[in-house]
Amino acid sequence: MVRESAVFESAARTAAPDRAAPAGEIPTTLQDLVLARLDHMASDREIALLAAALGRQFDYELLAAIVAVDEQTLRAELAKLVSADILYVKGQPPRCAYLFKHALLEEALYAAIDEPKRRQFHQRIAEIMEARFAKSVETRPDLLAEHFTKAGLIQKAVGYSLKAGLRSRDRFANVEAVSHFHKGLQLLETLDASPERDTRELELLAPLGTAYIAWRGYAAPEVGPFSVAPMLYVSGWDRNRSSSRSCGEISRIISYAAISRSAPISLRKRWLSANA
Repeated sequence: MVRESAVFESAARTAAPDRAAPAGEIPTTLQDLVLARLDHMASDREIALLAAALGRQFDYELLAAIVAVDEQTLRAELAKLVSADILYVKGQPPRCAYLFKHALLEEALYAAIDEPKRRQFHQRIAEIMEARFAKSVETRPDLLAEHFTKAGLIQKAVGYSLKAGLRSRDRFANVEAVSHFHKGLQLLETLDASPERDTRELELLAPLGTAYIAWRGYAAPEVGPFSVAPMLYVSGWDRNRSSSRSCGEISRIISYAAISRSAPISLRKRWLSANA
Protein backbone atom coordinates (compact mmCIF):
# COMPACT_ATOMS: atom_id res chain seq x y z
CA MET A 1 0.00 0.00 0.00
CA VAL A 2 2.73 2.47 0.99
CA ARG A 3 4.76 1.67 -2.10
CA GLU A 4 1.77 2.10 -4.47
CA SER A 5 0.79 5.34 -2.77
CA ALA A 6 4.30 6.66 -3.35
CA VAL A 7 4.08 5.66 -7.02
CA PHE A 8 0.76 7.54 -7.35
CA GLU A 9 2.27 10.71 -5.93
CA SER A 10 5.48 10.41 -7.95
CA ALA A 11 3.61 9.90 -11.22
CA ALA A 12 1.27 12.81 -10.55
CA ARG A 13 4.08 15.18 -9.57
CA THR A 14 6.18 14.23 -12.59
CA ALA A 15 3.35 14.90 -15.05
CA ALA A 16 2.06 18.19 -13.63
CA PRO A 17 1.58 18.90 -9.93
CA ASP A 18 -1.93 19.98 -8.94
CA ARG A 19 -2.86 20.79 -12.52
CA ALA A 20 -5.35 19.03 -14.76
CA ALA A 21 -3.74 17.65 -17.89
CA PRO A 22 -5.24 18.32 -21.34
CA ALA A 23 -7.56 15.59 -22.58
CA GLY A 24 -5.63 12.75 -24.15
CA GLU A 25 -2.36 13.66 -22.40
CA ILE A 26 -2.71 11.61 -19.22
CA PRO A 27 0.53 9.70 -18.66
CA THR A 28 -0.07 6.08 -19.64
CA THR A 29 1.77 4.83 -16.58
CA LEU A 30 -0.50 6.79 -14.24
CA GLN A 31 -3.75 5.77 -15.96
CA ASP A 32 -2.69 2.13 -16.11
CA LEU A 33 -1.62 2.27 -12.48
CA VAL A 34 -4.90 3.73 -11.27
CA LEU A 35 -6.99 1.21 -13.22
CA ALA A 36 -4.79 -1.67 -12.10
CA ARG A 37 -5.14 -0.52 -8.51
CA LEU A 38 -8.94 -0.54 -8.83
CA ASP A 39 -8.85 -4.06 -10.23
CA HIS A 40 -6.49 -5.19 -7.47
CA MET A 41 -8.91 -3.90 -4.83
CA ALA A 42 -11.85 -5.55 -6.63
CA SER A 43 -13.46 -2.12 -6.81
CA ASP A 44 -16.63 -1.26 -8.70
CA ARG A 45 -14.98 0.62 -11.56
CA GLU A 46 -18.18 2.42 -12.58
CA ILE A 47 -18.41 4.15 -9.19
CA ALA A 48 -14.87 5.48 -9.58
CA LEU A 49 -15.59 6.62 -13.14
CA LEU A 50 -18.82 8.34 -12.12
CA ALA A 51 -16.93 10.11 -9.35
CA ALA A 52 -14.42 11.33 -11.94
CA ALA A 53 -17.27 12.59 -14.15
CA LEU A 54 -18.52 14.68 -11.21
CA GLY A 55 -15.20 16.53 -11.08
CA ARG A 56 -12.25 17.05 -8.77
CA GLN A 57 -14.55 17.49 -5.74
CA PHE A 58 -18.05 16.12 -5.22
CA ASP A 59 -20.64 15.62 -2.51
CA TYR A 60 -21.51 12.17 -1.23
CA GLU A 61 -25.26 12.84 -1.51
CA LEU A 62 -25.02 13.62 -5.23
CA LEU A 63 -22.95 10.53 -6.00
CA ALA A 64 -25.36 8.40 -3.92
CA ALA A 65 -28.26 9.69 -6.02
CA ILE A 66 -26.50 8.79 -9.26
CA VAL A 67 -25.01 5.34 -8.67
CA ALA A 68 -26.99 2.11 -9.02
CA VAL A 69 -25.87 0.52 -5.74
CA ASP A 70 -27.14 0.74 -2.16
CA GLU A 71 -25.53 3.08 0.36
CA GLN A 72 -23.70 0.35 2.22
CA THR A 73 -21.99 -0.78 -0.96
CA LEU A 74 -21.25 2.81 -2.00
CA ARG A 75 -19.64 3.64 1.34
CA ALA A 76 -17.49 0.51 1.13
CA GLU A 77 -16.35 1.41 -2.40
CA LEU A 78 -15.51 4.99 -1.40
CA ALA A 79 -13.58 3.71 1.61
CA LYS A 80 -11.44 1.65 -0.78
CA LEU A 81 -10.67 4.74 -2.86
CA VAL A 82 -9.74 6.68 0.27
CA SER A 83 -7.50 3.88 1.56
CA ALA A 84 -5.77 3.75 -1.85
CA ASP A 85 -4.94 7.48 -1.59
CA ILE A 86 -7.09 8.25 -4.64
CA LEU A 87 -9.63 10.28 -2.63
CA TYR A 88 -9.66 12.45 0.46
CA VAL A 89 -12.84 12.63 2.53
CA LYS A 90 -14.04 15.67 4.44
CA GLY A 91 -16.71 14.87 7.03
CA GLN A 92 -18.78 11.74 7.57
CA PRO A 93 -21.42 10.26 5.23
CA PRO A 94 -23.96 11.32 4.31
CA ARG A 95 -22.86 14.91 5.08
CA CYS A 96 -19.44 14.79 3.51
CA ALA A 97 -17.48 15.67 0.40
CA TYR A 98 -14.74 13.83 -1.44
CA LEU A 99 -11.73 15.29 -3.22
CA PHE A 100 -9.37 13.56 -5.63
CA LYS A 101 -5.94 13.71 -4.06
CA HIS A 102 -4.39 14.91 -7.32
CA ALA A 103 -6.09 16.48 -10.33
CA LEU A 104 -4.31 13.97 -12.53
CA LEU A 105 -5.92 11.05 -10.71
CA GLU A 106 -9.36 12.40 -11.56
CA GLU A 107 -8.22 13.12 -15.14
CA ALA A 108 -6.79 9.61 -15.50
CA LEU A 109 -10.08 8.01 -14.52
CA TYR A 110 -12.11 10.43 -16.64
CA ALA A 111 -9.93 9.67 -19.67
CA ALA A 112 -10.76 5.98 -19.22
CA ILE A 113 -14.46 6.62 -19.94
CA ASP A 114 -15.41 6.12 -23.59
CA GLU A 115 -17.30 8.94 -25.31
CA PRO A 116 -20.81 7.39 -25.37
CA LYS A 117 -20.53 6.48 -21.69
CA ARG A 118 -19.32 9.99 -20.85
CA ARG A 119 -22.40 11.49 -22.45
CA GLN A 120 -24.62 9.09 -20.52
CA PHE A 121 -22.86 9.89 -17.25
CA HIS A 122 -23.11 13.65 -17.72
CA GLN A 123 -26.76 13.45 -18.77
CA ARG A 124 -27.56 11.35 -15.71
CA ILE A 125 -25.70 13.76 -13.43
CA ALA A 126 -27.37 16.85 -14.90
CA GLU A 127 -30.89 15.44 -14.90
CA ILE A 128 -30.64 14.18 -11.32
CA MET A 129 -29.22 17.51 -10.16
CA GLU A 130 -32.06 19.29 -11.94
CA ALA A 131 -34.77 17.03 -10.49
CA ARG A 132 -33.52 16.46 -6.94
CA PHE A 133 -31.00 19.14 -5.99
CA ALA A 134 -32.87 22.44 -6.17
CA LYS A 135 -30.21 24.28 -4.20
CA SER A 136 -27.54 23.32 -6.72
CA VAL A 137 -29.79 24.47 -9.57
CA GLU A 138 -30.09 27.83 -7.85
CA THR A 139 -26.51 28.29 -6.68
CA ARG A 140 -24.46 26.37 -9.28
CA PRO A 141 -26.18 26.70 -12.67
CA ASP A 142 -22.68 26.72 -14.16
CA LEU A 143 -22.26 23.08 -13.11
CA LEU A 144 -25.49 22.09 -14.84
CA ALA A 145 -24.38 24.00 -17.94
CA GLU A 146 -21.11 22.06 -17.93
CA HIS A 147 -22.76 18.66 -17.53
CA PHE A 148 -25.45 19.35 -20.14
CA THR A 149 -22.73 20.57 -22.53
CA LYS A 150 -20.74 17.37 -22.08
CA ALA A 151 -23.94 15.37 -22.49
CA GLY A 152 -24.50 17.05 -25.86
CA LEU A 153 -27.80 18.64 -24.75
CA ILE A 154 -27.00 22.10 -26.07
CA GLN A 155 -30.35 23.84 -25.57
CA LYS A 156 -30.27 22.93 -21.88
CA ALA A 157 -26.64 23.97 -21.61
CA VAL A 158 -27.35 27.38 -23.14
CA GLY A 159 -30.21 27.97 -20.71
CA TYR A 160 -28.03 27.22 -17.70
CA SER A 161 -25.16 29.33 -19.10
CA LEU A 162 -27.61 32.21 -19.21
CA LYS A 163 -28.73 31.54 -15.63
CA ALA A 164 -25.12 31.33 -14.48
CA GLY A 165 -24.30 34.62 -16.17
CA LEU A 166 -27.30 36.41 -14.69
CA ARG A 167 -26.49 35.08 -11.23
CA SER A 168 -22.89 36.28 -11.50
CA ARG A 169 -23.97 39.67 -12.82
CA ASP A 170 -26.46 40.11 -9.99
CA ARG A 171 -23.62 39.39 -7.56
CA PHE A 172 -21.49 42.04 -9.35
CA ALA A 173 -19.07 39.34 -10.55
CA ASN A 174 -19.05 40.85 -14.02
CA VAL A 175 -15.91 39.18 -15.37
CA GLU A 176 -17.39 35.81 -14.42
CA ALA A 177 -20.74 36.81 -15.93
CA VAL A 178 -19.10 37.72 -19.24
CA SER A 179 -17.45 34.28 -19.34
CA HIS A 180 -20.77 32.48 -18.80
CA PHE A 181 -22.59 34.56 -21.44
CA HIS A 182 -19.80 33.94 -23.94
CA LYS A 183 -20.01 30.19 -23.33
CA GLY A 184 -23.72 30.31 -24.05
CA LEU A 185 -23.15 32.21 -27.29
CA GLN A 186 -20.45 29.75 -28.39
CA LEU A 187 -22.86 26.88 -27.79
CA LEU A 188 -25.55 28.64 -29.83
CA GLU A 189 -23.20 28.73 -32.80
CA THR A 190 -23.44 24.94 -32.98
CA LEU A 191 -27.22 25.07 -33.50
CA ASP A 192 -29.06 25.60 -36.78
CA ALA A 193 -30.45 29.06 -37.42
CA SER A 194 -34.02 29.54 -36.20
CA PRO A 195 -36.22 32.21 -34.58
CA GLU A 196 -35.80 30.36 -31.28
CA ARG A 197 -32.02 30.55 -31.55
CA ASP A 198 -32.23 34.29 -32.32
CA THR A 199 -34.41 34.81 -29.26
CA ARG A 200 -31.94 32.97 -27.04
CA GLU A 201 -29.07 34.93 -28.61
CA LEU A 202 -30.76 38.18 -27.67
CA GLU A 203 -31.31 36.92 -24.13
CA LEU A 204 -27.56 36.39 -23.87
CA LEU A 205 -26.39 39.50 -25.73
CA ALA A 206 -28.40 42.02 -23.73
CA PRO A 207 -27.00 41.11 -20.27
CA LEU A 208 -23.57 40.51 -21.80
CA GLY A 209 -23.56 44.12 -22.92
CA THR A 210 -24.52 45.41 -19.47
CA ALA A 211 -21.89 43.18 -17.84
CA TYR A 212 -19.23 44.57 -20.18
CA ILE A 213 -20.34 48.12 -19.38
CA ALA A 214 -20.16 47.46 -15.63
CA TRP A 215 -16.74 45.86 -16.05
CA ARG A 216 -15.04 47.99 -18.72
CA GLY A 217 -17.19 51.14 -19.02
CA TYR A 218 -19.34 52.53 -21.85
CA ALA A 219 -16.36 53.47 -24.02
CA ALA A 220 -14.82 50.00 -24.04
CA PRO A 221 -14.50 48.54 -27.57
CA GLU A 222 -16.19 45.33 -26.43
CA VAL A 223 -19.42 47.21 -25.68
CA GLY A 224 -20.11 48.46 -29.21
CA PRO A 225 -21.06 45.16 -30.86
CA PHE A 226 -23.70 44.45 -28.24
CA SER A 227 -25.82 47.34 -29.46
CA VAL A 228 -26.91 44.91 -32.21
CA ALA A 229 -29.09 43.01 -29.76
CA PRO A 230 -32.24 44.91 -30.80
CA MET A 231 -31.54 43.93 -34.40
CA LEU A 232 -31.88 40.29 -33.48
CA TYR A 233 -35.20 41.08 -31.86
CA VAL A 234 -36.42 42.83 -35.02
CA SER A 235 -35.11 40.10 -37.33
CA GLY A 236 -37.36 37.61 -35.58
CA TRP A 237 -40.37 39.95 -35.73
CA ASP A 238 -43.35 38.24 -37.29
CA ARG A 239 -45.28 40.97 -39.09
CA ASN A 240 -48.52 39.02 -38.61
CA ARG A 241 -48.11 39.48 -34.86
CA SER A 242 -46.83 43.07 -34.97
CA SER A 243 -50.09 44.42 -33.55
CA SER A 244 -49.25 42.77 -30.23
CA ARG A 245 -46.49 45.34 -29.72
CA SER A 246 -47.02 49.04 -29.39
CA CYS A 247 -45.99 51.32 -32.24
CA GLY A 248 -43.69 53.15 -29.86
CA GLU A 249 -41.89 49.97 -28.90
CA ILE A 250 -41.36 48.90 -32.52
CA SER A 251 -40.19 52.41 -33.42
CA ARG A 252 -37.61 52.44 -30.64
CA ILE A 253 -36.30 49.01 -31.63
CA ILE A 254 -36.01 49.90 -35.32
CA SER A 255 -34.37 53.25 -34.62
CA TYR A 256 -31.86 51.71 -32.23
CA ALA A 257 -31.03 48.96 -34.70
CA ALA A 258 -30.74 51.32 -37.65
CA ILE A 259 -28.13 53.56 -36.02
CA SER A 260 -26.01 50.69 -34.67
CA ARG A 261 -23.03 51.32 -36.91
CA SER A 262 -20.95 48.93 -34.85
CA ALA A 263 -23.18 46.06 -35.89
CA PRO A 264 -21.57 43.36 -38.03
CA ILE A 265 -22.53 43.64 -41.70
CA SER A 266 -24.27 40.25 -41.63
CA LEU A 267 -26.61 41.39 -38.87
CA ARG A 268 -27.25 44.75 -40.54
CA LYS A 269 -28.28 42.85 -43.69
CA ARG A 270 -30.62 40.69 -41.60
CA TRP A 271 -32.24 43.82 -40.22
CA LEU A 272 -32.63 45.40 -43.67
CA SER A 273 -34.07 42.16 -45.06
CA ALA A 274 -36.57 41.85 -42.21
CA ASN A 275 -37.75 45.42 -42.74
CA ALA A 276 -37.63 45.69 -46.55
